[in-house]
Amino acid sequence: MIYRCCSEEYCVDDEWEYTVTKDGTVFILKYLCQDATNVVIPDNLDGKTVFAIGYNAFADNRALSKIVIPDSVVMICDG
Repeated sequence: MIYRCCSEEYCVDDEWEYTVTKDGTVFILKYLCQDATNVVIPDNLDGKTVFAIGYNAFADNRALSKIVIPDSVVMICDG
């Protein structure tokens, strides 16, 4: 599902809620699989490079014990 707003796209797939920024890179907003224990963040979503992870992206994921972050991610928001 894709929503367009203010030259950014808001997208949701089976695992991720994210925006595609003006420059075509991905900012992850939320991980949607609440029962996951291990997560591998992809280096791209829908062919676009993942560059950032938003504040509270994993806040609802209480079972997480491991997150693998790709080299493409250069920013992790801390609130």
